[in-house]
Amino acid sequence: MKRTVGCLLSVCLALVLLSGCRREPGQSGAEGTSAGPDSGQSGAPQTAVWDGSVAGSFAGGDGSEADPFRIETASQLAFLAREVNGGKDYAGKYVSMVCDVDLNHVEWTPIGNGTHSFSGIFRGNGHTVSNLKMTDGARFAGELSSAETDQYAAGLFGTARNAVIRNVKINHADIVVQNLAAGQFVTVGILVGDLRADTYAEISGVSVADASIRNDFPETTAGELCIGGICGYVCGEDDAVIQNAQMQADVTVSIEKGMGDANRVGGLIGTFHSNRTGNVENCASYLSVEIHPELCYAYEGYFGAIGSIFSYDAFALSNVFSKTTVNKIDDVSDTLPAYSACVIAGFANFWPDDSVGEMKNVFGYVEQLDPQTGERVTSMELINRYPGGIYSEINCLGCEQLPENHGLDPTIWDLSTCPRLR
Repeated sequence: MKRTVGCLLSVCLALVLLSGCRREPGQSGAEGTSAGPDSGQSGAPQTAVWDGSVAGSFAGGDGSEADPFRIETASQLAFLAREVNGGKDYAGKYVSMVCDVDLNHVEWTPIGNGTHSFSGIFRGNGHTVSNLKMTDGARFAGELSSAETDQYAAGLFGTARNAVIRNVKINHADIVVQNLAAGQFVTVGILVGDLRADTYAEISGVSVADASIRNDFPETTAGELCIGGICGYVCGEDDAVIQNAQMQADVTVSIEKGMGDANRVGGLIGTFHSNRTGNVENCASYLSVEIHPELCYAYEGYFGAIGSIFSYDAFALSNVFSKTTVNKIDDVSDTLPAYSACVIAGFANFWPDDSVGEMKNVFGYVEQLDPQTGERVTSMELINRYPGGIYSEINCLGCEQLPENHGLDPTIWDLSTCPRLR
């Protein structure tokens, strides 16, 4: 009898462990499976495939650290977007993914629309958001303007403020930038379009793979274009904007029909504007920029792991590898060169004179390719820096192959081929 009861208990326990994520309405059990290393689940839970619907609530939780709001389906992720865009910022609240979600190439409305932003703690727990599609971002009034629609933001999160986003993967994303108004400030990132830090913001353990951002608007429509594989625009008014940021991005940005008056494109971040302490570490950036052949130059085009950096206090980058590929040879004899591409930042301004900038264990290169002639030109310049501030480099080198003294931690980095974060 005891043996029978024990067997029944074992079967019940196995059924619980293998039950997986909640399916979307009408989803069959034949969908693919995936589980993150920190999901808190055993077995192989079902991937939640989106049908475009919005759930009426989370799967459970009270938003505390011990019992976070749980996202088990893609429609519950869409519920978070609806809640935030309706005015609930989730400040001090925890939101946790317990399942991979497949957005199924259905048009996504970003979490945070500028008027309202996400301010909570989002835990991806190693799970993946796949097949993100966006053809329309959020339009809102910028902080320095009275115009109602002078800023545009797009990404999984459109706008976030004082938010912490950890341990989430995004695979297969396609964002199209279009239908802009003249002079708009455009911020587009696969993860976050516009990230602000009045007190503290953090992005860590984030990866982006097989992602593209395409411009499809008349030339010079945008006033400023900030595009990043992780974040389009990061602005920090206080300390530690990006800390312990184990980020990597594999993204293609197409500058075909659309250029802004200024174009700042980064594999990680388009523009990093730091008024206090900014810190970026343990990052791998693989950026491919495709400029339309008929565009002789991209006015104020800055490309690199970070398109441009503006720092007014202390800024540090450490343990970074970056490769940027551009399908255009920069004609340095032209008075309007095609772009300024560097390993780390196409443009950096450390100001005032007592501001401090530092790079440590930073490596990579820029590869320029002519698609018609096959000509290949490489650049090893790490950063294009405007004079000013106190700036130092420790063990930094523009290079295609890592030197022996690269200093990257092999427990964090896979150094077997191209450097990647584990």
